[in-house]
Amino acid sequence: MDISGLSSDYSAYLSSSSAAADKMNNIKRTDYTNATDDELMDACKQFEQYLVEMVMDEVMDTVDIFGTGEPSSSAMASSQDLMKDSMVQTMAKQLTEDSNLGIAQELYESMKRNYGMEIPTTEV
Repeated sequence: MDISGLSSDYSAYLSSSSAAADKMNNIKRTDYTNATDDELMDACKQFEQYLVEMVMDEVMDTVDIFGTGEPSSSAMASSQDLMKDSMVQTMAKQLTEDSNLGIAQELYESMKRNYGMEIPTTEV
């Protein structure tokens, strides 16, 4: 069993996990107590995009999107990872902007309740 690539795979995983954690920490660090409705909804949309991005990233890890099988070098692997990450970010952003997943809206309403703010009603 060849385990020579495990340390580089693990390092790549840690760095992508760190980037994801940084995005999440930026959302967590902000105090939304005095936020406007637009600021609160923007934070919820950012979280929705982050969540979709993480799901898509996990799905993409199960697929050989470049059709190359095992990469021939670590430089090639890292460039493929960069391309994949960029593609996942773009797709997640497009998906959350173009569709109504409802995650941001549910989170928005929950945050409004938690901060004791009035939830605007929408007429159907």
